[in-house]
Amino acid sequence: MHDINIVDDSFDLKRTTEYHLSIQVGLDGFSYCILDVHRNKFIVFRHLPLMIGRPQFLPKKIEAIFDEEEILNATYKSISVSYSTHKATLIPKAYSEPDYAAKVATITNEISRNEDVLTNDLPGFNYQLIYCYPKDMMALLNRKFTEFQFRHKS
Repeated sequence: MHDINIVDDSFDLKRTTEYHLSIQVGLDGFSYCILDVHRNKFIVFRHLPLMIGRPQFLPKKIEAIFDEEEILNATYKSISVSYSTHKATLIPKAYSEPDYAAKVATITNEISRNEDVLTNDLPGFNYQLIYCYPKDMMALLNRKFTEFQFRHKS
């Protein structure tokens, strides 16, 4: 996918506290969109293609994007971050004991020491998604944003 940058004329950097920022990041790209919550209209969409071979290199690239994109450093009403990875396993919620997620993740995927494991319940289904993400990426997001939702892209 190519670099995409669409900005509606109504976007105002001074009004970001009225907007929702949504980010999706993975080894093949970094995308974000901004929703004007009052009008329920997306007013910004940006996609930056990436060619990263290993998850441990992703945080450094994300940090460079944050340094380049002024719009990402504003204060937003709410923020969500979706991580795109194939290192994910779907299990029935009946098996969702706290220690079980890490065990399943290590059995079904190769987890490096630079990665950690999270789970997301899938609303409307009786399943849980277990996935891993780079620890340094989460540390970066915690430095950039005081509050955000983090989940797998699915």
